[in-house]
Formats: sequence, structure tokens, C-alpha cells
Amino acid sequence: MSDVEEAITRAHYVEWARVVAALTRRFGDLDIAEEAAAEAFATAVERWPADGVPPNPGGWLTTTAIEAGVFRINLELRTHNEAARIFYECLGFDQLGIVQGYYQGREAALRMSRRLAKNPL
Repeated sequence: MSDVEEAITRAHYVEWARVVAALTRRFGDLDIAEEAAAEAFATAVERWPADGVPPNPGGWLTTTAIEAGVFRINLELRTHNEAARIFYECLGFDQLGIVQGYYQGREAALRMSRRLAKNPL
């Protein structure tokens, strides 16, 4: 195993939970946080062999993950609002799932998401 591979493995072991926690606080959504963190680690696998391991791998991963997460818009709408669902699907939003009790614990919400642009990372 190369030094870079060891650094990535060590960063994953040491930093994954911290990065996901920071992103969850920032974005308010664990799924988005985990996806952005995974994108950051994938970017590290691509870049670190050529660029070298950064002095602060956790900080680099968190910053990269935040940038990845900013390229996405997430929203929730009432599940029975068919017109809104069709509208957002026409704008390129994908359905992510149903959130039970989202509206004051009584109504479910449909969570939708759309990538703004190809992630430059």
C-alpha cells in the first residue's frame, strides 16, 4: 500500500464521522452529508496521488464536501401536492423519498433534489 493510500485509509477511519457531522450541521440532512462526504473521499482518491496529501486531510475533506453539497438544491413538499411535484420534476428534480410527519407531525413530505451543475471537484 502506498503512502497516499495509507493516508486516505487513515483519513477515512479518523475523519469520516467528523466530516459527516459537520456537513449534517451545515446542510441539515444526513443523506446529503454522507453523499457529499463520499464525493470528497472519491475526489481525494483522484487528486492526492498527483497533488500530495494535504497538511490537514480532515479540513481538506470537509471543505471539498461542502463545495460538493452546495451544488445541489433540496426541497420538501406536501405529498398530496401533485401539481408541485410535476412542476419540480419538469425542472429536473428527482424524488428522494417520503418523510413521515414532516409537517407538524401530521403530514408527510416528498423530499426532492436537483443538481445545479456538474460538480467541478
